[in-house]
Amino acid sequence: MIASTHSDYIIMELSNLIMLASDHEKTAELIKQYGYAENQLLKPERVGALLFTEEDEMPHEITITETGLEIATINQVVDNLNQSSEGIYFALFD
Repeated sequence: MIASTHSDYIIMELSNLIMLASDHEKTAELIKQYGYAENQLLKPERVGALLFTEEDEMPHEITITETGLEIATINQVVDNLNQSSEGIYFALFD
């Protein structure tokens, strides 16, 4: 499958599917708890990803580990949005 996305939610879900494919003692419990099926899981060695940027002509290969896709630019955006959302919420409604 080939997919193009700007969605941090899709990237997080792919990372979830990679993490759940790990050989960990809690994996089966988590698969059941969150409603996944075994045939949805992704082995990291079977996943490839490229990052295209405006600055570079050639894409950059994304590192994929047992914790999922390592994309610093997207991770930073998600972290910043989470911090600002929490800050706004607690300043206004707490």
